[in-house]
Amino acid sequence: MKRKKIKRQTVTVTRGKQMVILREPGVLPAGWHKGLVPDNDPAGDETKSAVFQHFADPLLDENETLSSLNTKYDLAMMGWNLGMLPAQDRLKSLASLLEDMPADLRGQVEVTLQYLIERKDARFADYPWFIHAFHLEPKGTGAVLSVAAILPPPAVDTVK
Repeated sequence: MKRKKIKRQTVTVTRGKQMVILREPGVLPAGWHKGLVPDNDPAGDETKSAVFQHFADPLLDENETLSSLNTKYDLAMMGWNLGMLPAQDRLKSLASLLEDMPADLRGQVEVTLQYLIERKDARFADYPWFIHAFHLEPKGTGAVLSVAAILPPPAVDTVK
């Protein structure tokens, strides 16, 4: 079985910190993800997929394969959902996610997820939904991004 050579790409994600992202050599035209089309909202409101695409933008570069885009959107989804948790629960959830990762990736992923959590708090706090799933459907030289999201359960007042 022939092993596929994977390129290393360094991306600056926050405050000068860098994350090395392993990615396959590009098979789609450079910049194809710039043609992502969010699902349509007939009311003209900003769609969840448009918001999520904007949230994930710092992780994306111009020459992405569908596979590497899916990986980066997975990471963005983790950061978004961690950012939805109460502050006191985030550290425990983040530690739980990281413990199953290979040691050589753990530090990079932790820095990236911390950045995404801060980004969610600072710029996307007005969007109170968890991302359940996303789907990228190639279309022409771009793709259609669809997002399935759910609202968190209402807070239960246990004090009487």
